[in-house]
Amino acid sequence: MLVQLNVRQLQCIIRASVEEVLRNLNLSENDNEESREEEDILFVKDVCRLLNIKPVTLYTKTSKEEIPHFKKGRRLYFSRKELQKWILSGQKLTLSEREELSQRNLLVNNKRRIGHP
Repeated sequence: MLVQLNVRQLQCIIRASVEEVLRNLNLSENDNEESREEEDILFVKDVCRLLNIKPVTLYTKTSKEEIPHFKKGRRLYFSRKELQKWILSGQKLTLSEREELSQRNLLVNNKRRIGHP
């Protein structure tokens, strides 16, 4: 069946369709933000899986404050972002980075000995 529409009717249909699509996109963006925030909070089993360690090792690290964590009551929580920072903080410097750092330290120490601010 063929339907005839005038320009105004067609514009209304298109406008309504576009507005509906935009509303749906906005809703899905909000849902994604909420789920991203929820994904940032990890539990013991998640961290053990992520780091490939046993729970006893994780509990030892938290009790020695070797790993970033939060405690609410008796429950432990972890931030994915904080864990990623913690992992990267153990990153070894490359040879060129170590040499550059060494050169900077030498310059600073020489200036101190000479009495330059």
